[in-house]
Amino acid sequence: MDSRGIIGEALERGVSQAEAARIAGISRQRVSQLVEKDANLKNGQMKRKADKERAAKRASTEAIKNYRRKHGLSQTQMAMLIGVTTTTIRNWEHDRHRPNRKKILGRIRGLVRRAAIQ
Repeated sequence: MDSRGIIGEALERGVSQAEAARIAGISRQRVSQLVEKDANLKNGQMKRKADKERAAKRASTEAIKNYRRKHGLSQTQMAMLIGVTTTTIRNWEHDRHRPNRKKILGRIRGLVRRAAIQ
């Protein structure tokens, strides 16, 4: 196990940075640097996860807007078709709220099936 792993385990067990440095055989300054680097990595991972979640949200709201436009529907018409208010459609399209994917996608799929039958 490398010094980073040893330090991580020691710190998780509540050992001080000074004691972790002694156990790993490195300076306290190096332990502080490694701890800071790990914190930065975790922050970066959390930021990337949040970015992915925002991208997924935009994708779902864009899909609703694209579907509506593709079929020549106004926000009011789309709202009436899937059983929500015009304000709800507007909020989805402007990323103010996120639709319940299962419920809304099910309703939209129903619309598509009905349109295909007609």
